[in-house]
Amino acid sequence: MALSPNTIALTVTYNPDPDVLKKQLENLKNQCNVLIVDNASSQDLRHRIQTMRHANDHLQVIALNENIGISRAQNAGIEYISQHYPDIFFVLFLDHDSIPATDMVKGLEGDFATLVKTGKNPAALGPLLFDPRDKSYLGFHQQKWGFWLKKIPSKTQMIECQSLNSSGSFKGNIGALKTSINVPN
Repeated sequence: MALSPNTIALTVTYNPDPDVLKKQLENLKNQCNVLIVDNASSQDLRHRIQTMRHANDHLQVIALNENIGISRAQNAGIEYISQHYPDIFFVLFLDHDSIPATDMVKGLEGDFATLVKTGKNPAALGPLLFDPRDKSYLGFHQQKWGFWLKKIPSKTQMIECQSLNSSGSFKGNIGALKTSINVPN
């Protein structure tokens, strides 16, 4: 299976569980390229992340010398992506403990394209997240009549919401999408 030419996953790590991170990389292996920005993990974990890098052609790693926080690390990743992957339209943000579905990228790209085709202007998309600790879906937050409501849609339903969890958020360049890429049917 060919990697998506439109999407790159950006994962910020800080002392991750190597088995969980390995599973994340396995699930993304046939979906898209991955950039890990390591936020100054321990030497042992840095070594393990580099070992993963050498075992995965779809993976690049930026190793920071100090923990600069998740948002600055994400910004460093976005800067790297804009310099080294100029044709990328989408960034999939992941935490180091997130395990995406094996068809997540294709699904999010398709949903994004569907929204654009129908005249919508999405800022970002997010998948329905499942928390294995609680064995429950996290849902989305909608604001109605001044109140915040939690909504858990069906797995195939798209809903509008006012905020997304960072992990799993999928952000794209709408102008470029409308004019340049082959939108999936």
